[in-house]
Amino acid sequence: MILLVLIGAFEPILNVGNLTFILKKLEEFTKIKTIIIKYDNPNICFSMKGRLKPKKNINNSEDLNLSKFELSRQQISTKSMLELLFGIKRKFIRENLCDEETHKKLTLLGITSMDIYPSNSHEYVFGQSDPDKGVAIISGHRLYQKDINEKEMGIRLLKVVMHEYFHLLKLSHCDQNCIMSTVCSISDLDKRTLDCCKKCLDYIKANNSESEFVKNFSEDLLILNDERSLSSI
Repeated sequence: MILLVLIGAFEPILNVGNLTFILKKLEEFTKIKTIIIKYDNPNICFSMKGRLKPKKNINNSEDLNLSKFELSRQQISTKSMLELLFGIKRKFIRENLCDEETHKKLTLLGITSMDIYPSNSHEYVFGQSDPDKGVAIISGHRLYQKDINEKEMGIRLLKVVMHEYFHLLKLSHCDQNCIMSTVCSISDLDKRTLDCCKKCLDYIKANNSESEFVKNFSEDLLILNDERSLSSI
């Protein structure tokens, strides 16, 4: 099972159309049941470690009362986000009395409208994962532009979601023209294919034999850039 958690998600950065598209494509590509959970905490900014978005120099991270600052300058630490998501995952397992097998297979993807950063040496990231804990966070903050249409935003989100999902399958960055290639800008992301190269596919199959994704494996589903897959947004 894949849990899709909305945490600090708000319009116009994320909307129902984007999220419906991501849910549909995740299930289509992975053949794994995916459900959406909304994290209802209006005070999320108060409990997360963050910083003001740097202008020229990177500031030291500190616990900030983010309500004092404009939303456009807020950034949340990915470490703090991942810790919160892992807590949500454990709570879901506990409340649903999941057995050990389900526990191992369960992955959680958090989607947020908030800007995120991994460390003080980085300005931002589109997403980050923790394969050991089975959780990942994806931000739509940098993906959104005022003139972007819903289809373009959906595809950008899908690329980051699938990239982080494959990280949860212990897949590293790839130097091929592949969904696992490194991107450093929106233009890089727009150019990046949704295809997963043969090298990465072989690694996934060899190292994730117990994964539901691998058990449901289909070559057709992993040609992610197929126009048929993206035409229904």
